[in-house]
Amino acid sequence: MADLELTEINKAGVQHLENWLHENGYNEVEQIFLQATSADIKANGAAENILVQVRTTLYKEEHVLLSGTDRFALKELAMRLERVPYAAYLIIAADKSLMGEINWERLT
Repeated sequence: MADLELTEINKAGVQHLENWLHENGYNEVEQIFLQATSADIKANGAAENILVQVRTTLYKEEHVLLSGTDRFALKELAMRLERVPYAAYLIIAADKSLMGEINWERLT
């Protein structure tokens, strides 16, 4: 089993999410790195403009859900940017391929 650095894990997750966004009609996809353990992505879509916090792990049991503080901060930032806030949870394999589906959570 390969050991991936946290930045490699984050970059792989961001790339998978960006690909998904482009494949699903989003444009003007832009990364914003606010924390070492996650990345935020702005994207414009036909139905809504979104701000997504990407949470990527190698293994399902390592998945860390957004804390109350993180949720509040993401919602506040999305409000200032006039976007709808989401969290996207991805699991990647040691070869950086996406395992399963992207799990989405719309923050309300």
